[in-house]
Amino acid sequence: MKGYAEGYCSIADGSTMTAFYRSSSLDSALEAIKTWEQDQARLGLGSVALSYRTGYWVVLVSQDLQDAALPF
Repeated sequence: MKGYAEGYCSIADGSTMTAFYRSSSLDSALEAIKTWEQDQARLGLGSVALSYRTGYWVVLVSQDLQDAALPF
């Protein structure tokens, strides 16, 4: 995973991150991260991050990546 093991993920200036997925399972959250990272590499834009809050793993995705990957 791109920097998550170290607890660091760089985010572009001005990027808006939105909580897109929440799970109590780290494995499920990492699978969601993997899918978003594939979209990020394919589209060449966006940011993805992982957070832990009140017993849940939260996948954060930049708005530009969401708009490009989910065009509906």
